[in-house]
Amino acid sequence: MIKRSSPSSTLHLHLKINIFSLFFQSASLLLCFFNHHLRNKKTEKKMVRRKTEIRRIEKSASRQVTFSKRRNGLLKKAFELSVLADAQVGLIVFSPTGKLYEFSSPSMLEITERYEAHSKEMKAPNPPLDKEKQYSAAEVASMVKKIEQLEASKSKLLGKGLETCTIEELQQIEKQQDHSLRNIRSRKVQLYKKQIENFKAREKALTAENAMLCEKGRTEGSGSSHPG
Repeated sequence: MIKRSSPSSTLHLHLKINIFSLFFQSASLLLCFFNHHLRNKKTEKKMVRRKTEIRRIEKSASRQVTFSKRRNGLLKKAFELSVLADAQVGLIVFSPTGKLYEFSSPSMLEITERYEAHSKEMKAPNPPLDKEKQYSAAEVASMVKKIEQLEASKSKLLGKGLETCTIEELQQIEKQQDHSLRNIRSRKVQLYKKQIENFKAREKALTAENAMLCEKGRTEGSGSSHPG
């Protein structure tokens, strides 16, 4: 005789199976996450470049290899600098065994001659200027500065070079232009008045001259009408 399980016991069994299944799935996901995280950490450690400590290499073979690599890189950088920047470059390197390596652009002779000339110029003391020359140089520099300021002010009054002006500077320029316009108009009025006065004086002189000529004409006419 087979004993049948009740529906409630079957339901509990299914629930337990589902719970264990979910537990194992969660555990699998956590393991995958930790493995991925550990792999990323290892990759990051490999990618971080260790900083080389600058000190003398004890092993002779390693020291020679390092010298060869760094020497080639230095010579390459010197060549690139001379080409890219159109610079005059002179590089001299002696190996630990005394072997010479060099690079120059242009020739090493020209580089050394220029270096020596520059060193002499830097070491040579500047000749002292007398007071008159110092005063003249200072006066010239001051005049040049004033001329530059006047030229800049003139350009701004003409509406040029206003890109760097602030609002206060523009307002000041506007006031200067208004003042200049008032002076110009006042001067024009003065000139017009003077011209009018000159015209009136000329008219008066012409009128007097015309009256005198008319009087002279009448006098000569009356004199010719009476025979002597």
